[in-house]
Parts: sequence; C-alpha cells; structure tokens
Amino acid sequence: MDRIRFFASARSAGTTLPWKGVQIPVEDTATADPSGDFVDDGRGETVEERELRDESRKILELPRLPVSGICVRVPVLTGHSLAINAEFAEPLTPVRARELLGRAPGVRLVDVPTPLQATGADPSLVGRIRQDEGVPDDRGLALFVSGDNLRKGAALNAVQIAELAARRASTVG
Repeated sequence: MDRIRFFASARSAGTTLPWKGVQIPVEDTATADPSGDFVDDGRGETVEERELRDESRKILELPRLPVSGICVRVPVLTGHSLAINAEFAEPLTPVRARELLGRAPGVRLVDVPTPLQATGADPSLVGRIRQDEGVPDDRGLALFVSGDNLRKGAALNAVQIAELAARRASTVG
C-alpha cells in the first residue's frame, strides 16, 4: 500500500519522484519500454535483443543456437532479469535442473528472484524453475534469473578477468 501512495503522490505532485534523494521522472517509474534502438535489418529487433542472441551464442560457443528474446527496460535502480524458456534435446526435470544449477559457480537458487534481492550480490539468482508445458516430452524448462549488472557484467567481471590473468601469468613465468 505504501508503494501505491508513493507513486500516486509523485503523479499528483508533478514530473519527478523523490526517492532516496534522487529525482526520478515519473514517466520512468511505472512503465516498461523496448530496450535499445531498433535495428534496421527487417527483423524488428532492438540492438539489445540482437546482442542477447549473439552474445548467448558466443559465450556458449554454439554459433547456430536458436535464441530469441524481447528486451525491455523496467524501472529498477539496478539489475537485469531474464525470463527464460529453454528447450533441450533430452528430458530435464526441474528437480535435476535445481541440482545442476545449485552446483554451478556464480549461481544462487532462490524461490523468486528479484533485481532488489540481487543488488550488491555477486551470484545470479535463479528461481521459479518449472517444466515448460509448451515443449513436449519434458524437454523444456521455464525459469527466472536476476543479477546485479553493476557487478556481474561490469565490475565483478573485471576483477575476475584480472585474477584469471594473474593466475595464468604466474603459471607461465
């Protein structure tokens, strides 16, 4: 209820929303917009949607991996979130997926990940793992991921790359 009053008072007061000493334009506080400029290639994608596809393929070293997504900006101070529907060659249960993800470096399992929970945390938060009923033979999963993009993908990655480079340099010399 406090959130409703907070947004209502901002809308009635004018064009900015005071939040922890920062003035945020009201129009940026209650909407979700396509993320990034549109690419003029006939596909109707934004730059970020193309990057989602291309970077996923590059990181996973699967150049022909079918990847599709819609990227939107949602008014949070920090964080990236992904709603993922994944299709596999073999059946994969949510229980087995939790076992695998629970052992994965840089991942923390939670029931319902949010950008707020992920703020200031190194691992990506993964949850809401369930069977995707749109994929036959139990070969699909749906899950939700949130992470602090100021850490993972930015500062934390820089530190991890520097640490890796230092380890490699010490083993070479």
